[in-house]
Amino acid sequence: MGIIQKRVFVAEKQAQTAIEYMLLLGVVVAAVLIGLRLSLPRTRVSAERYFNRTVVGILGDPNPCGDGYCCMPFEDLVKCPPDCPSGIPACPPCGDGYCCPPSEDTMTCPLDCPSGTPTCPP
Repeated sequence: MGIIQKRVFVAEKQAQTAIEYMLLLGVVVAAVLIGLRLSLPRTRVSAERYFNRTVVGILGDPNPCGDGYCCMPFEDLVKCPPDCPSGIPACPPCGDGYCCPPSEDTMTCPLDCPSGTPTCPP
């Protein structure tokens, strides 16, 4: 009988250890989930700020609404109805010989704006 009791005791000890490990894992998972819940809003705001800065760095400053030109992707029928009444893009062409800010500058149209001085037609 002593051997059977010893085996049962060892099995119970192993089961207790397994339960303790699962309990410890549950506590760690709960702590991680609570930490993520608290830090996700801050992470989202930081990611949006980084994305917005990167978009401006890649695409340049958005064309201002109300300048008379409907330049994609910054303006469309929803974002700027005064400039895009029909929803059809109509940016001033680069290479027309005139440097008309804000849609043309030394970065977006170096052919027309080598010095950066505006030369819009009357």
